[in-house]
Amino acid sequence: MKKLICLTADLFSENSLSINYHLLLLLKGVLGIEGYEAKVCSYEPAPQLTEEVVLRQLNSEALSGRVVFQRMTTLAPQSWISELEEADVLLCQHYSFADILQEIRRYKPEIKIVSWIHSIVQEEFLSGSIGSKNDAYPFIRQQNLQVGLSDLCIFDSRYDYRLGCLDFRGMKRARVIWPVTEMGAFRVRRLKNDEELLRKGKLSDVEILFVGRWDYRKGLDSLIPCSFRMYMEHGVKTVFLTDGTEDYVISDQAGRRQFETLRKCGGVQFENWISDKKKYADFLCEKRRVAVMPSYYDPFNLAAYDCAALGIPMLVSDRCGVCELFQEGEALEICNPYDVKELYQKLYALCCAAGERLPVMPLSYGVPQFECRIQKLFGAWI
Repeated sequence: MKKLICLTADLFSENSLSINYHLLLLLKGVLGIEGYEAKVCSYEPAPQLTEEVVLRQLNSEALSGRVVFQRMTTLAPQSWISELEEADVLLCQHYSFADILQEIRRYKPEIKIVSWIHSIVQEEFLSGSIGSKNDAYPFIRQQNLQVGLSDLCIFDSRYDYRLGCLDFRGMKRARVIWPVTEMGAFRVRRLKNDEELLRKGKLSDVEILFVGRWDYRKGLDSLIPCSFRMYMEHGVKTVFLTDGTEDYVISDQAGRRQFETLRKCGGVQFENWISDKKKYADFLCEKRRVAVMPSYYDPFNLAAYDCAALGIPMLVSDRCGVCELFQEGEALEICNPYDVKELYQKLYALCCAAGERLPVMPLSYGVPQFECRIQKLFGAWI
């Protein structure tokens, strides 16, 4: 038997749900290869959730009993060596493992190392470092060291891969494996609800939906002025499904005034993030909505894939890899998130069109394609 060991962090917390979802989906694919077993070592200085809860939230109960989950409370390399020495292949999800990889490579030179480069993690670390006036150089050095030690780097989009080619000069091999959603299972319910909700006439019957972290990088500074106009001129409300609060501070003074006005007059509605997949699907399907995800940077946006799989009209940013799996058309618009005028015009057009039956374009890329790519890569090391 070959053994795959995954190195990650925050698996047992509410952070990085989409990244952890893809780690467990990858494990399902690898375990579909005859001759593989798997283990996950997660850096968890303060775990919040149990293994049972994590697997249920991420739709991965099938991994219970098939994968060993080991919590690690330190990043000291020597504490990890005993856990990793039995591995034939290591898969790393974060950039904090370069020192550990360097040590295990000395101890076991023949080991194979794969880095799954979720650049959203990279961008957040760098932004946090720069924002707090810390020197980002040590982090960049760790990134490049890990990539240099890796036999293969996996990126979430071609967009990210092109950035990786600029950032990581020591990269040996690379592949792009796009994120994937399981929302397609709820598609029939969405289309059935759509028949009941479809009404020609009042534009105010439509709602704008934002799904994502409460963070300026998600394009909120550009979305708020558009939401303000859509509500004040057309009565269209914006619903935020997010882990944030209403205390978000818009960066410019005019935006702050617009946001406060929307809050006071009911032009915005806040809903807590829904981790349960069925309840999340019910929420997405319940009303006639146009989803808007105008991220300034986003290597992938799982919520966008969810909405596409359900056939929800959508406006997405051209500053991310999401567009690589979509075709622009009547039910999808692509925008420059920094151009507020263009964002508003496309949002208004989509909301008007949402009062009529739109052609629905299902995603042609799903779990089977994702697993096929994973199995092809890891099967080569059997």
